[in-house]
Amino acid sequence: MLKLPQSLLRPGPPMLLRWRKRMLVATIVCFAASALYVLLDDPLNLPHRQAWKAVATCVAIFPVAVLYPLWLWRTRQLRHLATERQGRLCPRCAYDYAGLPDTGTCPECGNDYSAANDAPLWIAFAEDSSFLGRTPPPPSN
Repeated sequence: MLKLPQSLLRPGPPMLLRWRKRMLVATIVCFAASALYVLLDDPLNLPHRQAWKAVATCVAIFPVAVLYPLWLWRTRQLRHLATERQGRLCPRCAYDYAGLPDTGTCPECGNDYSAANDAPLWIAFAEDSSFLGRTPPPPSN
């Protein structure tokens, strides 16, 4: 199993940590596939070299051009939802359990939830701008 640096695994809702790992793996796979093509292009003497070069370039650019903007859009959406619902979201699937009891089982994914445990996690996520790679402003005195 791939071990990731702890700097990439900031505390947060488990659903976001899973997707962060998946995006990192997808990025590594895309860049490895492109690098493999560059290394094997001459030995294999593939036909239609220009087309294959375009495919390799598209595969390498895919994470940056598609996955990361989608990730930023989704985290922004989740921040807004977490703030709007006061953190009453399932940590596994982000299901809004605002109309449900404070503890129970999520109807969407079957995970046990507790508003007392989950709300601080989501509220901290909504207030923490370091998830987007920015450092929070220094506290004013």
